[in-house]
Amino acid sequence: MLKKPLYLILALFIGVHSYAQLDLSTLQGDPIQDGDVFDFDQLGTADPSSSSGKIKFVIANSSDTESINVLVEVTSLTNTDGSSSQLCVQPLCFYAVSVGTTIPNSPIILAPGANNGPSDYFFNTDGGDGQNYPITYGLKFFTVDDQGVETGESINVTYNYTPETFSNAKFDMSDIGVTVVNTMVKDVLDFSNEDAVDFTIYSVNGRQMHSSSYKAGQHRIDFSGFATGIYLLNVKNEAGQTANLKLIKE
Repeated sequence: MLKKPLYLILALFIGVHSYAQLDLSTLQGDPIQDGDVFDFDQLGTADPSSSSGKIKFVIANSSDTESINVLVEVTSLTNTDGSSSQLCVQPLCFYAVSVGTTIPNSPIILAPGANNGPSDYFFNTDGGDGQNYPITYGLKFFTVDDQGVETGESINVTYNYTPETFSNAKFDMSDIGVTVVNTMVKDVLDFSNEDAVDFTIYSVNGRQMHSSSYKAGQHRIDFSGFATGIYLLNVKNEAGQTANLKLIKE
Protein backbone atom coordinates (compact mmCIF):
# COMPACT_ATOMS: atom_id res chain seq x y z
CA MET A 1 0.00 0.00 0.00
CA LEU A 2 2.89 2.41 0.69
CA LYS A 3 4.98 1.59 -2.36
CA LYS A 4 3.29 3.96 -4.82
CA PRO A 5 3.45 7.07 -2.57
CA LEU A 6 7.06 6.22 -1.73
CA TYR A 7 7.96 5.99 -5.42
CA LEU A 8 6.24 9.31 -6.05
CA ILE A 9 8.15 11.00 -3.23
CA LEU A 10 11.45 9.59 -4.46
CA ALA A 11 10.68 10.65 -8.03
CA LEU A 12 9.84 14.18 -6.92
CA PHE A 13 12.99 14.37 -4.81
CA ILE A 14 15.21 13.14 -7.63
CA GLY A 15 13.52 15.49 -10.11
CA VAL A 16 14.01 18.54 -7.90
CA HIS A 17 17.57 17.54 -7.02
CA SER A 18 18.60 17.11 -10.66
CA TYR A 19 16.84 20.34 -11.69
CA ALA A 20 18.56 22.58 -9.16
CA GLN A 21 22.02 22.52 -10.73
CA LEU A 22 22.83 26.22 -11.12
CA ASP A 23 24.56 27.64 -8.05
CA LEU A 24 25.67 31.22 -7.49
CA SER A 25 27.76 32.42 -4.56
CA THR A 26 30.09 35.16 -3.38
CA LEU A 27 33.84 34.61 -3.30
CA GLN A 28 33.43 33.90 0.42
CA GLY A 29 31.06 31.04 -0.38
CA ASP A 30 27.85 32.74 0.74
CA PRO A 31 24.91 31.64 -1.44
CA ILE A 32 23.39 34.21 -3.80
CA GLN A 33 19.72 33.39 -4.14
CA ASP A 34 17.00 34.35 -6.58
CA GLY A 35 15.70 37.82 -5.68
CA ASP A 36 18.78 38.96 -3.75
CA VAL A 37 19.50 42.72 -3.79
CA PHE A 38 22.98 44.23 -3.49
CA ASP A 39 23.14 47.87 -2.33
CA PHE A 40 26.27 49.98 -2.81
CA ASP A 41 27.13 53.59 -1.93
CA GLN A 42 30.52 53.60 -3.67
CA LEU A 43 31.35 53.43 -7.37
CA GLY A 44 33.08 50.33 -8.65
CA THR A 45 36.65 50.12 -9.88
CA ALA A 46 38.55 47.87 -12.27
CA ASP A 47 41.22 47.28 -9.62
CA PRO A 48 41.08 43.48 -9.17
CA SER A 49 42.04 43.77 -5.50
CA SER A 50 39.14 46.13 -4.73
CA SER A 51 35.62 45.06 -3.74
CA SER A 52 34.29 48.63 -3.64
CA GLY A 53 30.95 48.84 -5.44
CA LYS A 54 31.46 45.41 -6.96
CA ILE A 55 29.58 42.10 -6.97
CA LYS A 56 32.13 39.30 -7.23
CA PHE A 57 30.44 35.98 -7.90
CA VAL A 58 31.17 32.33 -8.62
CA ILE A 59 28.94 30.41 -11.05
CA ALA A 60 28.87 26.69 -10.28
CA ASN A 61 27.23 23.42 -11.28
CA SER A 62 26.00 21.48 -8.26
CA SER A 63 25.05 18.39 -10.25
CA ASP A 64 27.08 15.23 -9.77
CA THR A 65 26.14 13.80 -13.15
CA GLU A 66 25.12 16.45 -15.70
CA SER A 67 26.86 19.38 -17.37
CA ILE A 68 25.04 22.72 -17.61
CA ASN A 69 25.18 25.64 -20.06
CA VAL A 70 25.05 29.07 -18.38
CA LEU A 71 24.47 32.63 -19.61
CA VAL A 72 24.08 36.00 -17.86
CA GLU A 73 21.62 38.61 -19.13
CA VAL A 74 21.03 42.26 -18.22
CA THR A 75 17.26 42.41 -17.73
CA SER A 76 16.70 46.01 -16.61
CA LEU A 77 18.32 49.43 -16.20
CA THR A 78 17.01 52.30 -14.07
CA ASN A 79 18.46 55.84 -13.96
CA THR A 80 21.37 54.80 -16.18
CA ASP A 81 22.01 53.93 -19.81
CA GLY A 82 24.48 51.18 -18.86
CA SER A 83 27.43 52.80 -20.64
CA SER A 84 29.41 53.17 -17.40
CA SER A 85 29.50 49.63 -16.09
CA GLN A 86 31.51 46.46 -16.43
CA LEU A 87 30.25 42.87 -16.55
CA CYS A 88 32.82 40.09 -16.70
CA VAL A 89 31.96 36.43 -17.10
CA GLN A 90 35.18 34.72 -18.07
CA PRO A 91 36.55 34.63 -20.63
CA LEU A 92 34.70 37.80 -21.74
CA CYS A 93 34.18 41.32 -20.32
CA PHE A 94 31.65 43.91 -21.49
CA TYR A 95 32.56 47.53 -20.71
CA ALA A 96 29.01 48.77 -21.30
CA VAL A 97 25.67 46.99 -21.11
CA SER A 98 22.10 47.49 -22.26
CA VAL A 99 18.85 45.67 -21.60
CA GLY A 100 19.13 42.31 -23.32
CA THR A 101 22.93 42.16 -23.20
CA THR A 102 23.85 38.48 -22.79
CA ILE A 103 27.32 37.31 -21.83
CA PRO A 104 29.35 35.40 -22.90
CA ASN A 105 28.57 35.06 -26.60
CA SER A 106 28.35 31.29 -26.21
CA PRO A 107 27.14 29.61 -23.01
CA ILE A 108 29.62 28.62 -20.33
CA ILE A 109 29.73 24.83 -20.20
CA LEU A 110 30.25 23.64 -16.63
CA ALA A 111 30.98 19.98 -16.02
CA PRO A 112 29.44 18.24 -12.98
CA GLY A 113 30.77 19.84 -9.80
CA ALA A 114 32.71 22.52 -11.73
CA ASN A 115 32.64 26.33 -11.42
CA ASN A 116 33.69 29.26 -13.58
CA GLY A 117 36.43 30.45 -11.21
CA PRO A 118 36.80 33.53 -8.98
CA SER A 119 37.22 36.21 -11.67
CA ASP A 120 33.59 37.02 -12.57
CA TYR A 121 32.10 40.33 -11.40
CA PHE A 122 29.87 43.32 -12.08
CA PHE A 123 30.25 46.96 -11.10
CA ASN A 124 28.86 50.40 -11.91
CA THR A 125 30.86 53.60 -12.53
CA ASP A 126 27.90 55.84 -13.37
CA GLY A 127 27.67 58.52 -10.67
CA GLY A 128 24.20 59.56 -11.79
CA ASP A 129 22.73 63.02 -12.20
CA GLY A 130 22.84 64.00 -8.53
CA GLN A 131 19.11 63.57 -8.10
CA ASN A 132 17.60 60.34 -9.44
CA TYR A 133 18.64 57.28 -7.42
CA PRO A 134 19.15 54.43 -7.01
CA ILE A 135 20.92 53.48 -10.21
CA THR A 136 19.73 49.93 -10.72
CA TYR A 137 20.76 46.96 -12.85
CA GLY A 138 18.87 43.68 -13.09
CA LEU A 139 20.99 40.59 -13.79
CA LYS A 140 19.69 37.14 -14.66
CA PHE A 141 21.84 34.00 -14.43
CA PHE A 142 20.20 31.15 -16.32
CA THR A 143 20.76 27.80 -18.00
CA VAL A 144 20.02 26.75 -21.58
CA ASP A 145 19.96 23.40 -23.34
CA ASP A 146 22.27 22.43 -26.21
CA GLN A 147 19.98 24.26 -28.66
CA GLY A 148 20.17 27.49 -26.63
CA VAL A 149 16.62 27.22 -25.27
CA GLU A 150 16.16 28.26 -21.63
CA THR A 151 15.59 25.35 -19.28
CA GLY A 152 13.65 27.42 -16.74
CA GLU A 153 16.38 27.49 -14.10
CA SER A 154 17.46 31.05 -13.24
CA ILE A 155 18.76 33.29 -10.47
CA ASN A 156 17.80 36.98 -10.66
CA VAL A 157 19.71 39.61 -8.68
CA THR A 158 19.50 43.39 -8.40
CA TYR A 159 22.43 45.81 -8.16
CA ASN A 160 21.68 49.25 -6.65
CA TYR A 161 23.96 52.27 -6.41
CA THR A 162 23.09 55.33 -4.32
CA PRO A 163 25.86 57.80 -3.36
CA GLU A 164 26.70 57.65 0.34
CA THR A 165 25.87 61.30 0.96
CA PHE A 166 22.59 60.97 -0.92
CA SER A 167 21.48 57.81 0.85
CA ASN A 168 22.20 59.34 4.27
CA ALA A 169 20.19 62.50 3.64
CA LYS A 170 16.88 62.53 5.54
CA PHE A 171 15.86 66.20 5.39
CA ASP A 172 15.22 69.06 2.99
CA MET A 173 17.40 72.18 3.08
CA SER A 174 14.56 74.17 4.66
CA ASP A 175 14.28 71.59 7.46
CA ILE A 176 17.80 72.40 8.63
CA GLY A 177 17.53 76.16 8.13
CA VAL A 178 19.50 76.48 4.88
CA THR A 179 18.42 78.58 1.90
CA VAL A 180 20.34 78.21 -1.36
CA VAL A 181 19.74 81.23 -3.60
CA ASN A 182 20.89 79.77 -6.92
CA THR A 183 21.10 76.12 -7.92
CA MET A 184 22.15 77.18 -11.44
CA VAL A 185 25.63 78.50 -10.69
CA LYS A 186 27.82 80.63 -12.93
CA ASP A 187 30.68 81.79 -10.70
CA VAL A 188 29.30 82.02 -7.15
CA LEU A 189 26.91 79.95 -5.03
CA ASP A 190 24.97 82.14 -2.59
CA PHE A 191 23.28 80.73 0.49
CA SER A 192 22.23 81.53 4.04
CA ASN A 193 21.96 79.35 7.12
CA GLU A 194 20.26 79.84 10.46
CA ASP A 195 22.68 77.61 12.39
CA ALA A 196 26.24 76.35 11.99
CA VAL A 197 26.55 73.80 9.18
CA ASP A 198 29.12 71.78 7.25
CA PHE A 199 29.00 72.15 3.47
CA THR A 200 30.47 69.49 1.17
CA ILE A 201 30.23 69.52 -2.62
CA TYR A 202 30.80 66.39 -4.72
CA SER A 203 31.06 65.72 -8.43
CA VAL A 204 28.65 63.11 -9.81
CA ASN A 205 31.57 60.66 -9.75
CA GLY A 206 31.87 61.04 -5.98
CA ARG A 207 34.95 63.29 -5.94
CA GLN A 208 34.95 65.83 -3.11
CA MET A 209 35.26 69.31 -4.62
CA HIS A 210 34.72 71.57 -1.60
CA SER A 211 34.34 71.17 2.15
CA SER A 212 33.96 73.88 4.78
CA SER A 213 32.07 74.84 7.94
CA TYR A 214 29.93 77.96 8.14
CA LYS A 215 28.51 79.87 11.09
CA ALA A 216 24.97 81.24 10.89
CA GLY A 217 24.70 84.01 8.30
CA GLN A 218 24.97 84.69 4.58
CA HIS A 219 27.80 83.14 2.59
CA ARG A 220 29.24 82.60 -0.89
CA ILE A 221 31.22 79.75 -2.43
CA ASP A 222 33.47 80.43 -5.41
CA PHE A 223 32.53 78.15 -8.32
CA SER A 224 34.71 79.82 -10.94
CA GLY A 225 37.20 76.95 -10.91
CA PHE A 226 34.55 74.23 -11.28
CA ALA A 227 34.03 72.57 -14.65
CA THR A 228 30.61 72.81 -16.27
CA GLY A 229 28.37 70.00 -15.07
CA ILE A 230 26.29 68.58 -12.22
CA TYR A 231 27.35 68.60 -8.57
CA LEU A 232 25.84 67.33 -5.34
CA LEU A 233 25.68 69.61 -2.30
CA ASN A 234 25.56 67.83 1.05
CA VAL A 235 24.80 69.90 4.16
CA LYS A 236 25.04 68.67 7.75
CA ASN A 237 24.05 70.63 10.86
CA GLU A 238 25.35 70.26 14.42
CA ALA A 239 22.50 67.87 15.26
CA GLY A 240 23.76 65.48 12.57
CA GLN A 241 20.82 66.11 10.23
CA THR A 242 21.75 66.04 6.54
CA ALA A 243 20.21 67.32 3.32
CA ASN A 244 21.23 67.18 -0.34
CA LEU A 245 20.69 69.45 -3.31
CA LYS A 246 21.66 69.15 -6.97
CA LEU A 247 23.68 72.06 -8.36
CA ILE A 248 24.42 72.79 -12.01
CA LYS A 249 27.56 74.72 -12.95
CA GLU A 250 26.90 76.68 -16.14
